[in-house]
Amino acid sequence: IYDSMKTVADIEPTITFPPLEVYWSPDNNASSGAVEDGDLGSSFFQIPNEIYILGDEDSDTDEYDRHVIAHEWIHYFEDNFSRSDSLGGSHGVDDQLDMRVAYSEALANALSGIIAGDAVYRDSDSFWPYYGWSMDMESNYSYNPGWFNEGSIQSIIYDLYDSQSDGVDNIALGFGPILNTLTSADYINDDYQISIFSFTEYLKAQQPVTNVTKIVNLVNAQQIYGTGTDGSDETNDGGIASVLPIYTPIFANGPSKQVCYDNNSGVLNKLGNRSFLVFDLPSAGIYTIALTPVSAASASLDADLAIHKQGVTIGRDYSPGYNGRADLYISLTTGKHIIEAGVWDPDQMTPLGNYCFNVEITN
Repeated sequence: IYDSMKTVADIEPTITFPPLEVYWSPDNNASSGAVEDGDLGSSFFQIPNEIYILGDEDSDTDEYDRHVIAHEWIHYFEDNFSRSDSLGGSHGVDDQLDMRVAYSEALANALSGIIAGDAVYRDSDSFWPYYGWSMDMESNYSYNPGWFNEGSIQSIIYDLYDSQSDGVDNIALGFGPILNTLTSADYINDDYQISIFSFTEYLKAQQPVTNVTKIVNLVNAQQIYGTGTDGSDETNDGGIASVLPIYTPIFANGPSKQVCYDNNSGVLNKLGNRSFLVFDLPSAGIYTIALTPVSAASASLDADLAIHKQGVTIGRDYSPGYNGRADLYISLTTGKHIIEAGVWDPDQMTPLGNYCFNVEITN
């Protein structure tokens, strides 16, 4: 943790870190349950400024794992000095994830390598039979490459930092430009949900044209093609057609727009579990946002609805669904807003498939 703080303070020597509480015990284990009993599930960060670290020697001993601890510290850093819109939840380098989860976890992985001075992320485990696992963030191979894959994104971020050239990686920015991007007001206050698109767009804005081309080549090599902080013109759908475009434009008092829930990559925080719409209000007022099913199959689901403005959730309907509907009656100001539509199905009871809903805004 000291090394994490020093890595940032070397670039920003006047920075002041809010108090951080770190909870470790040899009773902290990988079972899910009551945190007060040590049943953590995994090491994690939670608001406000708390990190919980596994310590059961017969299960998982994260107090030995520099990358794991630095990873969780980066989530603390995001919350206090930058921005994250991540849902959290389970994730892996081969998963197709919600873009916000993929980016936040990849950022924490890549920066842990920078802090530890080691591109090989290591996580010790039980003594027998596995010992632990590792992954080389210098590797440019990803099983499911794209804007939804943390393996792709951590490779991009680490390659932007390091001085080793490999493949299309012929750029070495060091940590300064990365930190400056993460803490910039434009990045923190962006209208869209924070993702790899947000990061690369604001990083490119700092760089000369020659470096911009190198960044684009690095990103394209991971099959990420979208431009702008909204990822417009992205063509890689990961095999789930309904996820593109990433943001569907919609207008108040205009026609409804269709979005879909897909659980073929998993549930809760995976690619296709959430759809995004964007609208720009010319005038403030009271608005109704309605999410309605387009089929009997969709009507059987527990639909959820949220609205965000510059990363702040200003309204939501997460109540148990009624005939697949979700509704918000809310006072909104002018400017861009993001609607997030999804389905609550933590036990993956919904048969694999694509389930669609209509979204409408009226006042």
